Amino acid sequence: MKRLAALAAALVLASCADKAAAPVAYAKCKPCHGVPGAGGTKMAPDLLESSYTLEQFTMQAQSGSQWEGKPAKHQSYRTKSMPPRPEVTQEDTDAIFRYVQTFKKR
Repeated sequence: MKRLAALAAALVLASCADKAAAPVAYAKCKPCHGVPGAGGTKMAPDLLESSYTLEQFTMQAQSGSQWEGKPAKHQSYRTKSMPPRPEVTQEDTDAIFRYVQTFKKR
């Protein structure tokens, strides 16, 4: 029984080791997008399901839902629109993008 508990604890720790700690700036994303891989929320999609490049991700974060060159399949999400977040810096979006990528299956 002790071996089983130790094995379970090791597996949990190993799965968490792959995931980076959320950057501080992700606190601005989490209320709407939730935890990557958890299915999103009623307000916004799960960022893990995004096929955006870093450049597109940055445009979405800084310009909101409406930006020139946005892929057609991403033109709307349900009935909500993301407002621009100009306070999110390029450094923030880089960190958030890398964080979300840690959840993608290899």
